[in-house]
Amino acid sequence: MTLDQLRVFLAVAEHLHFSRAAEELYITQPAVSAAIQCLEAEYGVKLFHRIGRRIEITDAGKLLQVETQKILHQVALTERGLRELNDLQRGELNLGCSLTIG
Repeated sequence: MTLDQLRVFLAVAEHLHFSRAAEELYITQPAVSAAIQCLEAEYGVKLFHRIGRRIEITDAGKLLQVETQKILHQVALTERGLRELNDLQRGELNLGCSLTIG
């Protein structure tokens, strides 16, 4: 399971449409299908019921959707924290001074 696969899954779960998810993520529809199939094969569960051209999210998919939202939120917070440290917006500043008049 990769973060990219989770982002793809979340887009499909929100749109309930592979092509719309692909458009949102600027990737091809076959790449979206492949990411979902990889997740389903890796864990042996169906994340979506395919009904003709329509899809519905399964119970396993609903569970993964909730957890994916938490994971991606935590990743965003971590990335922001690292950027703040890098840009000196957050961290430790140590100052020193001399007791003599210079």
